[in-house]
Amino acid sequence: MQIAENDYRKLIENSPVMIAVHNGNNFLYVNPAGIKLLGATSFDDLVNKPLSDFIHFAYWETENRILNQLQPHENTINFIEQKFIRLDKEIVDVEVIVSSIDFENQSAVQIVVIDISKRKEVEVKLKISEKRIKRLFDYTPEAIYICDLKGNFVDGNRALEKLSCYTKEELIGKNFLKSNLIPAEQNLKMAKLLAKNSLEQLTDTEEFTLNRKDGKKINLEIRTIPIRIKSKAMVLGVARDITERKQAEEKQAKLLKELKRMNKELEDFAYIVSHDLKAPLSTLTLQTKLLSIDYFEILDSNGKELIKSIIDGINRMHDLITGIFQFALIGLIKEEVDVDLNKIFIEVIEMLAPAKNIEIIVEKTLPVVSADRTRMIQLFQNLLSNAIKFQDKPNGEIKIDYTIENNFWKFKISDNGMGIEKKNHKKIFQMFQSLDSNIQHDSAGIGLSVVSKIVEIYGGKVWVESKLGVGSTFYFTLLKKDLTKPPSLQS
Repeated sequence: MQIAENDYRKLIENSPVMIAVHNGNNFLYVNPAGIKLLGATSFDDLVNKPLSDFIHFAYWETENRILNQLQPHENTINFIEQKFIRLDKEIVDVEVIVSSIDFENQSAVQIVVIDISKRKEVEVKLKISEKRIKRLFDYTPEAIYICDLKGNFVDGNRALEKLSCYTKEELIGKNFLKSNLIPAEQNLKMAKLLAKNSLEQLTDTEEFTLNRKDGKKINLEIRTIPIRIKSKAMVLGVARDITERKQAEEKQAKLLKELKRMNKELEDFAYIVSHDLKAPLSTLTLQTKLLSIDYFEILDSNGKELIKSIIDGINRMHDLITGIFQFALIGLIKEEVDVDLNKIFIEVIEMLAPAKNIEIIVEKTLPVVSADRTRMIQLFQNLLSNAIKFQDKPNGEIKIDYTIENNFWKFKISDNGMGIEKKNHKKIFQMFQSLDSNIQHDSAGIGLSVVSKIVEIYGGKVWVESKLGVGSTFYFTLLKKDLTKPPSLQS
């Protein structure tokens, strides 16, 4: 027994929590941990000091009630939260276990005191944090709700009340799948979201229709996130009103449909006008050629020259109508696809059939761009035909190259042809502009304006650097788009 008592005393002396004995008024024993907790250096600092000096006045009544409830040698009262006052007047939050014992042949009270100051500090910070989160939840502009895994509404913020025209109290307990908050045909979609959340999976954004309290229906975009509140599985939903966006999309779809219809009508009209304008020119050309054949022997040199001038004028008018027709169609809506400019280049060269004394060099493999294929053919055809047409050197040379600058393809087509005076560098991109009637007698003056309009459609710009008698370099840029692919490997 003596060994057991010694071991017990040793255990108490080395305990990390305060263990003390008092007679209801004064301490009879305090272990080292208790001496430290009370701010003393030794037990002598605590002798003859009344117990009430160490208990916060707010807990005196509680302490007296506990002491009155204790029966000698019988009961223990567990985990009573109190505040102790140390000798240095610092207040300490504690949790106390009180029991009645015999101590040195007299009835006494044993207390085990656990310092819970850090825990209480954490609890206070947690409450402050919870208040902040709750305030953020309530006042965030996004409509947010919380429901259980069955779809029963648990909580919501002010934005949700405004969105639905229901108060939070009216919504609590309502079930998404049973209360007509959403149309019955959308219940399955909502059930699938809840099923994913029950597996703790995030969901993609889904569109729903909300039946508001005022009878109005609005379009919502909802994303749900699985969460836990006090260890219970819940669902956090974020709802966004997309009614205006859906209305705008519907309006845009109608406008696009109408615009396509108008484009088709305009395209048909342009074809008809082009055909009707060219038909009399063809008749006039045929009659003029017959005239020159039937009256070849009668016509003198002036008459033959006059007929040649008439045919040249007809051809220019034919080219002018064709150019205006092409220019009118450029602005129509076209579907954008991946266009390999290497294939476009080969096709254009085959159409233009440049003379053998003109060498065309592609510096590197051209890229694949997102554009309308016909427009790309028109773009390169007009630039290359321009370089071929105004080549005056015995050994002509045309080079094509490109670089990438920021989010643009930057192309350049250079030649060693006639060149252009600086004063005309902007004029050439305007319609019906012929710089020299003797040189450009067969030009309608539309080709480079077509180039300018196409480049503008694709967010770029076109310009020329040139020196008369040396040659020209035409630059143009095209905006790189998401559909644009890396350069083709085809040479």
